Amino acid sequence: MSSKIFETIIYEDLGFPIQLIDVPMRKIFGDWVLDVDLNELQIEVINQIIQQPIPLHAEELRFIRKYLEMTTTAFGEVFGVTHAAVLKWEQGHLPPPSTDLCIRMYVMKRLHVKHAEFGKLFHKISMADLAEAKRKKTAAKPITLRIRKRSRASLSRKTLRANQRSKLSKR
Repeated sequence: MSSKIFETIIYEDLGFPIQLIDVPMRKIFGDWVLDVDLNELQIEVINQIIQQPIPLHAEELRFIRKYLEMTTTAFGEVFGVTHAAVLKWEQGHLPPPSTDLCIRMYVMKRLHVKHAEFGKLFHKISMADLAEAKRKKTAAKPITLRIRKRSRASLSRKTLRANQRSKLSKR
């Protein structure tokens, strides 16, 4: 198997385009595939999504729900809406700004983010700004991530801890 670093690729397997920079790739059976920890990549993408000062878009909401391994019904129950409302959000009818902010806070809670980060997000993203961006139909900003090469050992330990936390938070 050969390996190399690709300067830039557009990765679309999460449901929307993400620009990845300095990506380690590995050639397997003639195809170039990412040589990164996909769980870490997904967490980084979620962190970038929830930090954007614009409304969450349909593809991002679907990605978040699926990453959290929730049905539309379970996701809706968390926010006091029906599964039909969640389906509408995932089809482009964006949730109200208050729900958008609650979704971001819920994601942070599920990812075990430190309390100080909650405050930063709350002050960075206001409901008024979200409402204004929704009214203007502000498009989603493309997500760009620079991939840092890490040792396999540190990745597997981090992944193990993340998976353990994830399983604990579901109980």
